[in-house]
Amino acid sequence: MTDHDYDSRSPTPVPLAQNRNSLIATEYVLKDLPYMQSVEFPLKCKPGKDVPESIANMINMCGGINNIKETFQAIALSEAENSINENGEETLSNGQTAAKENAPKPLELYLNKNTAENCDGLLFNDHPLLGKPTRDQRLILKIKIKRKKTDRIMHKSKKMVDKFQDCVSYTATPVAIVDTTIKFRALSDFQVLLDNNRSAKEYDQCFNKLKWENMKSFVNSIEENDTKPFYPLFEVSQNKAAIFELLPPPRFSMVDIPYVYKFKRNPYHDVESNTVRKNYVKAHQIQVTNLDTIPDKPPQVLLDNLKVAKETGIYPGTSKEDAVFLKELESRIDDLKRLFEKQPIWIKKHIDGILSHLDTTWLQMVRFALPFVSYRIMKGPWRNTYCKYGVDPISDPKFAKYQTENFRIEKSYYTVKVEECPNKFVSDTPNEIDSRFFFTGKQIPWYSTYQMFQLEGEPNIKEIMDQVVYLDKPNDATGWFPELDLWKIRKIVKYELGCLIKGNQDFSSTKLKIIKEMPFLKGFNPNSTYPKKEKNFPYVKNKLLESSNEELGAAQQSGKSDGNNDEDDEEEDDDNGVDAGNEDLHDVAIDEELDDDENEDEFMNDKFDLTSASFKEIVQRIMVKDPELGKYMDSNIEGLVKADKL
Repeated sequence: MTDHDYDSRSPTPVPLAQNRNSLIATEYVLKDLPYMQSVEFPLKCKPGKDVPESIANMINMCGGINNIKETFQAIALSEAENSINENGEETLSNGQTAAKENAPKPLELYLNKNTAENCDGLLFNDHPLLGKPTRDQRLILKIKIKRKKTDRIMHKSKKMVDKFQDCVSYTATPVAIVDTTIKFRALSDFQVLLDNNRSAKEYDQCFNKLKWENMKSFVNSIEENDTKPFYPLFEVSQNKAAIFELLPPPRFSMVDIPYVYKFKRNPYHDVESNTVRKNYVKAHQIQVTNLDTIPDKPPQVLLDNLKVAKETGIYPGTSKEDAVFLKELESRIDDLKRLFEKQPIWIKKHIDGILSHLDTTWLQMVRFALPFVSYRIMKGPWRNTYCKYGVDPISDPKFAKYQTENFRIEKSYYTVKVEECPNKFVSDTPNEIDSRFFFTGKQIPWYSTYQMFQLEGEPNIKEIMDQVVYLDKPNDATGWFPELDLWKIRKIVKYELGCLIKGNQDFSSTKLKIIKEMPFLKGFNPNSTYPKKEKNFPYVKNKLLESSNEELGAAQQSGKSDGNNDEDDEEEDDDNGVDAGNEDLHDVAIDEELDDDENEDEFMNDKFDLTSASFKEIVQRIMVKDPELGKYMDSNIEGLVKADKL
């Protein structure tokens, strides 16, 4: 619509010149169109000849046309001072929401109608639907469809789409703009029918009708010293339903919007057998948030329960019918002891695959047996693992390989179908961890949490871990691993997972080499226990710049790098959909020297040929990322020598 080429004297926006080209729509002006209000009824209108009657019934349900007009007038008065947001709430000029008592009264729609005499037409205790105004502009169009004479007789379809497809031509003219609509989008309250409730009828005839004679008779029928005020006011007959003839509350639900209640299932219910147990056994698992104090034995309550169970043959919390529980529990404790002798720290998911197929009557018996053998670490480098009693992970670097790392993948980034870990499964390797939990760089593992030894199947990570020099004392953030080495491992896993979820198994060897040869981290965790490393500029110049020049220069000359375009590598985000690290490291801000987000930097987006660039141009680009390094090179280095000419 435009503001020109129309007759302003006309009450409706008629264009001065009709465009006869069917491919170009006729232009109209909206500013002179009348504004209208509408009511969106949550009811189905009867088609055909009953439409006028249906519309009249809908209007009567809202109290009549006058009541609807008064509601819109109240809305207009409120809008004169304030505005109404999308939810029908009144918003003040300062942006705050006005109090509910100051908001315009909602339009009430009553679903029932009382046909009794001497009543106002409303059914007693009927809870109405509440309609609130919303500001959304819509256009009312007047459409004329021209059909052939034969179509007028033979055409039977009532669908508007069919009418448009079969017609000769049609015209559309805007008639009005709807700027305010009352919508009944809130949940209705519970409805209670009181047709057969004698107490309700008595109350209605007395107080609602305001008849003194009925009211006097109603009051006199009430005992002065009623010992049971919650009973009905008349004698209880053989009809037991009369006991419940109390007046219902004026409103059942205090809210008119849906909530997610997050109901939890009954812990006594067994899903597979569809039975409810009469008894419930608590696990009493010890959970440790810091490793200052290491438990060396199970809780005393578990030892006492096991002692009583051996004497009586029944484990506390179970019944005689569940006598098999003790036998299975002892068997599972022996199985766990053998596993923890072989490996002192486990992830429960790995144990489930080895032992879950042994469970019979009581499912997940491992959950009850674990507290007898291990304690659970909740935070830190070994978070969400079960550690053998008496084992201290921070006492020896040999426990570094059991540290955990979590790599969560957003499902929205998946472009290939990935097999998910079922709730119950059997390990494909007897008495060992299922091979589908290991990360090899060739497939996406079943579980998002890995222990460090599960990553050694990837050659690049294996190379880094073989060269790791563990810290003298572990810290809460990285455990026994130096920050740089742990960053390299995380970066490689994130990059390769980001490729695998897109169906790409051709990893860039250049990127992997740059990650592995990263000399230091520019940004450190402010809470790190390590002092910030000073930059060794000669080392950076010789190792980082010359190595990257050689690799990137060769890639630019050949136009590709290991099957991947260099431009694709720049635009690709290595961490697409993959969030890595443990929860304690979420605040670590690492600014990589060679990050893959050049597309966010306008200066780095232009085409830059490293093989033909001058030393000054290279220094200028380095200053953008690292001003300190750029100034050092500009004042202390006269030039660079290409690697192939050394």
